[in-house]
Amino acid sequence: MLDVLGDLLAKREPLNANLRPYIIQNGPLGPMIQHPLVQEISYSEAMNALINKRYETKLEALNQCEAAKKWTAAIWFHERPWRMDALLRYQKQMTDTEYWEAVGAVWTDSENIWQNSDSWRTLWESRRPEKRHAMDTEERHRLALMPDVITVYRGVQGLGITKARRRIGLSWTTDRAQAEKFSKRWDYQPQRILEGTVKKTEVHAYFIGRNESEIVSSKVKISTSN
Repeated sequence: MLDVLGDLLAKREPLNANLRPYIIQNGPLGPMIQHPLVQEISYSEAMNALINKRYETKLEALNQCEAAKKWTAAIWFHERPWRMDALLRYQKQMTDTEYWEAVGAVWTDSENIWQNSDSWRTLWESRRPEKRHAMDTEERHRLALMPDVITVYRGVQGLGITKARRRIGLSWTTDRAQAEKFSKRWDYQPQRILEGTVKKTEVHAYFIGRNESEIVSSKVKISTSN
């Protein structure tokens, strides 16, 4: 493996034509590549052979997944910022169970929910059955034990306070301490904790990953803000 890596780094060749339009010159560390299948935060021409090989390998694997109708696997061959786009592209070919498993997995993997808020609302509000499969067995069990009306919190700051779409949001938590952390995640002002309630029947999903006790719902009624 090290020999192969060394050979690729020593090899000189032009960057694959499919990748060239995705070079960004003014990245945080200089030139970078942001392609749906390949991300390089720091790029130089000396890396072309290595990057080309990585791209060709992932593209071949992606094509195989699509041919075999393995849509969930196909999503994960995309870099994180493009997994939502892949989910939207493949959703109609998925079974109901595959759809909800993918929605839950991509949601918990995402770091830019607010940038795709309208698409996420559409995905979560789908009438497709089997929504429980967005959660694992333990998450379904814990949600079932919750009261019929659940108290939730959301930490917001900056534009998250002044923009209604961001303020209301889809992502809440049953843990006030977690909401406080999110309200202070970045140094934006002002910072606020929203408190609200939601009927359990109007919860899309409950996630325990990352210890966030996350409630996903578009029906939260805000009661207080401080």
